[in-house]
Amino acid sequence: MKRFIILLFTLACTHGIAYSQSCLPESIYFSTQNQIDSFQINFPGCIEIEGDVIINGDDITNVDGLSVLTSVWGVFRISGNNSLSSLEGLGNLTSVGGYLRISACAVTDLSELENLISVGGDLIIHYNSYLTSLTGLINLDSVGGDLKIVFNPVMINLTGLEGLTSIGGNLNIYSNALNSLSGLENITSIAGGLFIGNLEYGGNPFLATLSGLDNIDAGSITDLSIIHNASLSTCEVKCVCDYLVAPNGTIEIHDNAPGCNSQEEVEDACESISVEEITIHKLCTIYPNPSSVALNFTFRISQYHYVTLKVYDVHGREVATLMDEQLTAGSHRVTWNAERLPSGIYFYHLTAGNQSSTGKMVVLR
Repeated sequence: MKRFIILLFTLACTHGIAYSQSCLPESIYFSTQNQIDSFQINFPGCIEIEGDVIINGDDITNVDGLSVLTSVWGVFRISGNNSLSSLEGLGNLTSVGGYLRISACAVTDLSELENLISVGGDLIIHYNSYLTSLTGLINLDSVGGDLKIVFNPVMINLTGLEGLTSIGGNLNIYSNALNSLSGLENITSIAGGLFIGNLEYGGNPFLATLSGLDNIDAGSITDLSIIHNASLSTCEVKCVCDYLVAPNGTIEIHDNAPGCNSQEEVEDACESISVEEITIHKLCTIYPNPSSVALNFTFRISQYHYVTLKVYDVHGREVATLMDEQLTAGSHRVTWNAERLPSGIYFYHLTAGNQSSTGKMVVLR
Protein backbone atom coordinates (compact mmCIF):
# COMPACT_ATOMS: atom_id res chain seq x y z
CA MET A 1 0.00 0.00 0.00
CA LYS A 2 2.86 2.36 0.89
CA ARG A 3 4.54 1.70 -2.47
CA PHE A 4 1.25 2.35 -4.24
CA ILE A 5 0.85 5.74 -2.52
CA ILE A 6 4.45 6.66 -3.39
CA LEU A 7 3.82 5.65 -7.00
CA LEU A 8 0.68 7.81 -7.18
CA PHE A 9 2.58 10.76 -5.67
CA THR A 10 5.41 10.33 -8.18
CA LEU A 11 2.98 10.16 -11.09
CA ALA A 12 1.19 13.28 -9.86
CA CYS A 13 4.45 15.19 -9.61
CA THR A 14 5.59 13.94 -13.00
CA HIS A 15 2.23 14.95 -14.45
CA GLY A 16 2.60 18.44 -12.92
CA ILE A 17 6.10 18.83 -14.35
CA ALA A 18 5.03 17.64 -17.78
CA TYR A 19 2.12 20.02 -17.96
CA SER A 20 3.59 23.12 -16.30
CA GLN A 21 6.88 24.01 -17.94
CA SER A 22 8.88 26.48 -19.97
CA CYS A 23 9.53 25.66 -23.59
CA LEU A 24 10.41 26.89 -27.08
CA PRO A 25 13.76 28.62 -26.48
CA GLU A 26 14.02 28.83 -30.27
CA SER A 27 10.86 31.05 -30.40
CA ILE A 28 7.59 30.46 -32.24
CA TYR A 29 5.84 32.18 -35.15
CA PHE A 30 2.06 32.07 -35.67
CA SER A 31 0.86 33.01 -39.13
CA THR A 32 -2.49 31.15 -39.24
CA GLN A 33 -5.47 30.61 -36.95
CA ASN A 34 -4.91 26.86 -37.08
CA GLN A 35 -1.42 27.22 -35.61
CA ILE A 36 -2.81 29.11 -32.64
CA ASP A 37 -5.69 26.68 -32.17
CA SER A 38 -3.25 23.75 -32.20
CA PHE A 39 -0.72 25.25 -29.80
CA GLN A 40 -1.80 23.35 -26.68
CA ILE A 41 -1.94 20.10 -28.64
CA ASN A 42 1.49 20.56 -30.22
CA PHE A 43 3.15 21.87 -27.05
CA PRO A 44 1.32 20.34 -24.06
CA GLY A 45 2.20 21.91 -20.73
CA CYS A 46 3.94 24.90 -22.30
CA ILE A 47 2.99 27.94 -20.22
CA GLU A 48 6.22 29.97 -20.39
CA ILE A 49 7.84 30.54 -23.77
CA GLU A 50 11.57 31.07 -23.43
CA GLY A 51 12.06 32.62 -26.85
CA ASP A 52 10.11 35.14 -28.90
CA VAL A 53 6.45 34.98 -29.91
CA ILE A 54 5.37 36.50 -33.21
CA ILE A 55 1.69 36.63 -34.21
CA ASN A 56 1.21 37.86 -37.77
CA GLY A 57 -1.52 36.58 -40.05
CA ASP A 58 -4.46 38.00 -41.99
CA ASP A 59 -6.78 35.12 -41.08
CA ILE A 60 -6.10 35.22 -37.31
CA THR A 61 -9.33 36.19 -35.55
CA ASN A 62 -8.58 35.17 -31.95
CA VAL A 63 -5.76 34.03 -29.68
CA ASP A 64 -7.82 31.75 -27.44
CA GLY A 65 -5.41 28.88 -28.05
CA LEU A 66 -2.74 30.77 -26.08
CA SER A 67 -4.83 31.07 -22.92
CA VAL A 68 -2.36 28.93 -20.93
CA LEU A 69 0.55 31.35 -21.41
CA THR A 70 1.75 33.15 -18.29
CA SER A 71 4.98 34.70 -19.58
CA VAL A 72 7.12 35.25 -22.64
CA TRP A 73 10.83 35.58 -21.88
CA GLY A 74 11.71 37.16 -25.19
CA VAL A 75 9.94 39.52 -27.58
CA PHE A 76 6.16 39.39 -27.97
CA ARG A 77 5.02 40.95 -31.22
CA ILE A 78 1.37 41.06 -32.29
CA SER A 79 1.28 42.91 -35.59
CA GLY A 80 -0.39 42.88 -38.99
CA ASN A 81 -3.49 41.04 -37.78
CA ASN A 82 -6.28 42.95 -39.50
CA SER A 83 -8.96 40.46 -38.40
CA LEU A 84 -7.89 40.26 -34.76
CA SER A 85 -10.41 42.29 -32.74
CA SER A 86 -9.74 40.85 -29.26
CA LEU A 87 -6.76 39.66 -27.19
CA GLU A 88 -9.02 37.63 -24.90
CA GLY A 89 -6.80 34.55 -24.95
CA LEU A 90 -3.94 36.45 -23.29
CA GLY A 91 -5.74 36.94 -19.98
CA ASN A 92 -3.16 34.90 -18.01
CA LEU A 93 -0.10 36.72 -19.33
CA THR A 94 1.81 38.41 -16.48
CA SER A 95 5.17 39.38 -17.97
CA VAL A 96 7.10 39.91 -21.18
CA GLY A 97 10.88 39.87 -20.92
CA GLY A 98 11.64 41.65 -24.18
CA TYR A 99 9.59 44.25 -25.98
CA LEU A 100 5.83 44.03 -26.39
CA ARG A 101 4.51 45.39 -29.67
CA ILE A 102 0.83 45.65 -30.59
CA SER A 103 0.35 47.16 -34.02
CA ALA A 104 -1.92 47.04 -37.05
CA CYS A 105 -4.60 45.06 -35.24
CA ALA A 106 -8.38 45.57 -35.07
CA VAL A 107 -8.55 45.64 -31.26
CA THR A 108 -10.63 48.40 -29.63
CA ASP A 109 -9.09 48.12 -26.14
CA LEU A 110 -6.59 46.00 -24.23
CA SER A 111 -8.93 44.86 -21.46
CA GLU A 112 -7.76 41.26 -21.84
CA LEU A 113 -4.24 42.16 -20.64
CA GLU A 114 -5.34 43.09 -17.13
CA ASN A 115 -2.90 40.62 -15.51
CA LEU A 116 0.18 41.99 -17.27
CA ILE A 117 2.55 43.41 -14.62
CA SER A 118 5.84 44.12 -16.38
CA VAL A 119 7.44 44.56 -19.79
CA GLY A 120 11.21 44.23 -19.77
CA GLY A 121 11.83 46.07 -23.04
CA ASP A 122 9.87 48.62 -25.06
CA LEU A 123 6.09 48.84 -25.01
CA ILE A 124 5.02 49.85 -28.51
CA ILE A 125 1.39 50.61 -29.31
CA HIS A 126 1.00 51.89 -32.86
CA TYR A 127 -0.96 51.77 -36.10
CA ASN A 128 -4.12 50.45 -34.42
CA SER A 129 -7.03 52.01 -36.30
CA TYR A 130 -9.74 51.07 -33.78
CA LEU A 131 -7.94 51.38 -30.44
CA THR A 132 -9.56 54.16 -28.36
CA SER A 133 -7.75 53.72 -25.03
CA LEU A 134 -5.35 51.46 -23.14
CA THR A 135 -7.99 50.14 -20.75
CA GLY A 136 -6.78 46.79 -19.46
CA LEU A 137 -3.17 47.69 -18.65
CA ILE A 138 -4.11 48.92 -15.17
CA ASN A 139 -1.75 46.48 -13.39
CA LEU A 140 1.26 47.27 -15.56
CA ASP A 141 3.83 48.68 -13.12
CA SER A 142 6.98 49.17 -15.20
CA VAL A 143 8.30 49.32 -18.73
CA GLY A 144 12.01 48.56 -19.00
CA GLY A 145 12.54 50.36 -22.32
CA ASP A 146 10.68 53.00 -24.30
CA LEU A 147 6.95 53.64 -24.07
CA LYS A 148 5.89 54.46 -27.61
CA ILE A 149 2.26 55.37 -28.32
CA VAL A 150 2.01 56.57 -31.92
CA PHE A 151 -0.26 56.48 -34.97
CA ASN A 152 -3.45 55.47 -33.19
CA PRO A 153 -5.94 57.69 -35.00
CA VAL A 154 -8.92 57.26 -32.64
CA MET A 155 -7.12 57.00 -29.30
CA ILE A 156 -8.53 59.85 -27.20
CA ASN A 157 -6.89 59.23 -23.81
CA LEU A 158 -4.37 57.03 -22.01
CA THR A 159 -6.76 55.62 -19.44
CA GLY A 160 -5.47 52.24 -18.36
CA LEU A 161 -1.89 53.25 -17.57
CA GLU A 162 -2.65 54.50 -14.04
CA GLY A 163 -0.56 51.71 -12.50
CA LEU A 164 2.58 52.62 -14.44
CA THR A 165 5.27 54.24 -12.27
CA SER A 166 8.50 54.04 -14.27
CA ILE A 167 9.76 53.93 -17.84
CA GLY A 168 13.30 52.77 -18.53
CA GLY A 169 13.70 54.73 -21.76
CA ASN A 170 11.98 57.40 -23.83
CA LEU A 171 8.35 58.44 -23.62
CA ASN A 172 7.12 58.99 -27.18
CA ILE A 173 3.57 60.22 -27.83
CA TYR A 174 2.56 61.50 -31.26
CA SER A 175 0.07 61.12 -34.11
CA ASN A 176 -2.84 60.15 -31.86
CA ALA A 177 -6.29 61.70 -31.32
CA LEU A 178 -5.52 62.38 -27.64
CA ASN A 179 -7.36 65.22 -25.94
CA SER A 180 -5.52 64.64 -22.65
CA LEU A 181 -2.64 62.72 -21.08
CA SER A 182 -4.83 61.47 -18.28
CA GLY A 183 -3.57 58.07 -17.17
CA LEU A 184 0.10 59.02 -16.81
CA GLU A 185 -0.23 60.75 -13.42
CA ASN A 186 1.65 58.07 -11.46
CA ILE A 187 4.78 57.96 -13.61
CA THR A 188 7.65 59.35 -11.54
CA SER A 189 10.66 58.64 -13.79
CA ILE A 190 11.32 57.96 -17.46
CA ALA A 191 15.13 57.58 -17.71
CA GLY A 192 15.09 58.96 -21.25
CA GLY A 193 13.69 61.66 -23.47
CA LEU A 194 10.20 63.17 -23.21
CA PHE A 195 8.87 63.52 -26.76
CA ILE A 196 5.38 64.94 -27.26
CA GLY A 197 5.07 65.24 -31.03
CA ASN A 198 7.45 64.32 -33.83
CA LEU A 199 9.29 66.40 -36.43
CA GLU A 200 8.61 63.99 -39.28
CA TYR A 201 5.20 62.57 -38.38
CA GLY A 202 3.53 65.44 -36.55
CA GLY A 203 2.05 65.71 -33.09
CA ASN A 204 -1.25 65.24 -31.31
CA PRO A 205 -3.59 67.77 -32.95
CA PHE A 206 -6.28 67.78 -30.22
CA LEU A 207 -4.03 67.81 -27.14
CA ALA A 208 -4.46 71.11 -25.23
CA THR A 209 -2.47 70.52 -22.03
CA LEU A 210 0.41 68.45 -20.67
CA SER A 211 -1.42 67.89 -17.40
CA GLY A 212 -0.83 64.27 -16.48
CA LEU A 213 2.95 64.49 -16.66
CA ASP A 214 3.13 66.50 -13.43
CA ASN A 215 4.82 63.88 -11.24
CA ILE A 216 7.75 62.93 -13.47
CA ASP A 217 11.08 63.78 -11.88
CA ALA A 218 12.72 66.34 -14.20
CA GLY A 219 16.12 64.93 -13.25
CA SER A 220 15.21 61.66 -14.96
CA ILE A 221 14.50 63.36 -18.32
CA THR A 222 17.43 63.38 -20.76
CA ASP A 223 15.94 65.40 -23.64
CA LEU A 224 12.73 67.42 -24.07
CA SER A 225 10.80 67.83 -27.32
CA ILE A 226 7.30 69.35 -27.52
CA ILE A 227 6.50 70.02 -31.16
CA HIS A 228 3.71 70.10 -33.78
CA ASN A 229 0.76 69.90 -31.37
CA ALA A 230 -1.64 72.40 -32.93
CA SER A 231 -3.95 72.82 -29.90
CA LEU A 232 -1.32 72.60 -27.16
CA SER A 233 -1.28 75.88 -25.21
CA THR A 234 -0.58 74.74 -21.62
CA CYS A 235 2.87 73.23 -21.13
CA GLU A 236 3.82 74.67 -17.75
CA VAL A 237 3.58 71.43 -15.78
CA LYS A 238 6.09 70.90 -12.99
CA CYS A 239 8.42 68.44 -14.74
CA VAL A 240 8.72 70.71 -17.79
CA CYS A 241 9.28 73.85 -15.70
CA ASP A 242 11.91 72.11 -13.57
CA TYR A 243 13.66 70.74 -16.64
CA LEU A 244 13.88 74.17 -18.26
CA VAL A 245 15.59 75.49 -15.14
CA ALA A 246 18.20 72.70 -15.14
CA PRO A 247 18.17 70.83 -18.49
CA ASN A 248 19.97 67.51 -18.86
CA GLY A 249 20.08 67.56 -22.65
CA THR A 250 18.41 69.16 -25.66
CA ILE A 251 15.27 71.33 -25.68
CA GLU A 252 12.94 71.67 -28.67
CA ILE A 253 9.61 73.50 -28.31
CA HIS A 254 7.83 74.89 -31.38
CA ASP A 255 4.82 74.64 -33.69
CA ASN A 256 2.32 74.39 -30.86
CA ALA A 257 -0.49 76.78 -29.94
CA PRO A 258 0.29 80.21 -28.40
CA GLY A 259 1.45 79.78 -24.83
CA CYS A 260 3.54 76.74 -25.72
CA ASN A 261 4.96 77.79 -29.07
CA SER A 262 8.52 78.39 -27.90
CA GLN A 263 10.84 77.76 -25.00
CA GLU A 264 10.51 81.41 -24.00
CA GLU A 265 6.69 81.20 -23.84
CA VAL A 266 6.80 78.15 -21.61
CA GLU A 267 9.44 79.71 -19.35
CA ASP A 268 7.23 82.81 -18.96
CA ALA A 269 4.26 80.61 -18.04
CA CYS A 270 6.41 78.70 -15.54
CA GLU A 271 7.53 81.99 -14.03
CA SER A 272 3.90 82.98 -13.46
CA ILE A 273 3.26 79.74 -11.58
CA SER A 274 6.35 80.33 -9.43
CA VAL A 275 5.14 83.84 -8.55
CA GLU A 276 1.74 82.42 -7.47
CA GLU A 277 3.42 79.86 -5.23
CA ILE A 278 5.62 82.51 -3.63
CA THR A 279 2.57 84.72 -3.04
CA ILE A 280 0.69 81.92 -1.30
CA HIS A 281 3.75 81.15 0.79
CA LYS A 282 3.98 84.77 1.95
CA LEU A 283 0.27 84.98 2.71
CA CYS A 284 0.29 81.81 4.81
CA THR A 285 1.20 83.02 8.28
CA ILE A 286 1.40 81.27 11.65
CA TYR A 287 0.88 82.97 15.00
CA PRO A 288 1.96 82.80 17.67
CA ASN A 289 5.18 81.07 16.60
CA PRO A 290 6.73 79.70 18.82
CA SER A 291 3.68 78.60 20.77
CA SER A 292 3.02 76.53 23.86
CA VAL A 293 -0.51 75.35 22.99
CA ALA A 294 -2.33 76.62 19.87
CA LEU A 295 -1.06 77.88 16.50
CA ASN A 296 -3.23 79.76 14.03
CA PHE A 297 -2.74 79.41 10.28
CA THR A 298 -4.11 82.09 7.94
CA PHE A 299 -3.88 82.01 4.17
CA ARG A 300 -5.61 83.35 1.10
CA ILE A 301 -6.49 81.56 -2.15
CA SER A 302 -7.48 83.36 -5.34
CA GLN A 303 -10.07 80.83 -6.55
CA TYR A 304 -12.09 77.75 -5.60
CA HIS A 305 -9.59 74.99 -4.73
CA TYR A 306 -9.25 71.66 -3.00
CA VAL A 307 -7.01 72.44 -0.03
CA THR A 308 -4.98 70.22 2.27
CA LEU A 309 -3.00 71.34 5.30
CA LYS A 310 -0.87 68.79 7.14
CA VAL A 311 1.72 68.91 9.92
CA TYR A 312 4.88 66.76 10.10
CA ASP A 313 7.57 66.23 12.71
CA VAL A 314 11.32 66.53 12.00
CA HIS A 315 11.42 62.87 10.93
CA GLY A 316 8.83 63.44 8.21
CA ARG A 317 6.05 61.65 10.05
CA GLU A 318 2.56 63.10 9.68
CA VAL A 319 1.21 64.19 13.06
CA ALA A 320 -1.95 66.06 12.05
CA THR A 321 -4.27 66.75 9.13
CA LEU A 322 -5.79 70.17 9.70
CA MET A 323 -7.67 70.56 6.43
CA ASP A 324 -8.71 68.32 3.57
CA GLU A 325 -11.61 69.93 1.71
CA GLN A 326 -12.84 72.25 -1.03
CA LEU A 327 -12.58 75.95 -0.17
CA THR A 328 -13.93 79.07 -1.84
CA ALA A 329 -11.71 81.98 -2.84
CA GLY A 330 -10.69 84.35 -0.04
CA SER A 331 -9.03 84.27 3.38
CA HIS A 332 -9.15 81.25 5.67
CA ARG A 333 -8.02 80.48 9.20
CA VAL A 334 -7.24 77.15 10.91
CA THR A 335 -6.29 76.62 14.55
CA TRP A 336 -4.07 73.72 15.60
CA ASN A 337 -4.04 72.58 19.21
CA ALA A 338 -0.57 71.14 19.81
CA GLU A 339 -0.81 70.65 23.58
CA ARG A 340 -0.41 66.85 23.36
CA LEU A 341 2.76 67.01 21.31
CA PRO A 342 6.26 67.29 22.79
CA SER A 343 8.34 70.40 22.37
CA GLY A 344 10.21 70.64 19.12
CA ILE A 345 10.25 71.79 15.51
CA TYR A 346 7.34 70.93 13.21
CA PHE A 347 6.58 71.63 9.56
CA TYR A 348 3.34 72.39 7.76
CA HIS A 349 2.60 71.60 4.11
CA LEU A 350 -0.23 73.49 2.42
CA THR A 351 -1.54 72.60 -1.04
CA ALA A 352 -4.20 74.45 -3.02
CA GLY A 353 -4.81 73.01 -6.46
CA ASN A 354 -1.39 72.78 -8.15
CA GLN A 355 0.20 75.23 -5.70
CA SER A 356 1.94 74.40 -2.45
CA SER A 357 4.04 75.86 0.35
CA THR A 358 5.91 74.59 3.37
CA GLY A 359 6.87 76.35 6.59
CA LYS A 360 8.34 75.74 10.02
CA MET A 361 6.89 76.28 13.49
CA VAL A 362 8.15 75.66 17.02
CA VAL A 363 6.23 74.15 19.93
CA LEU A 364 7.54 75.10 23.37
CA ARG A 365 6.46 73.85 26.78
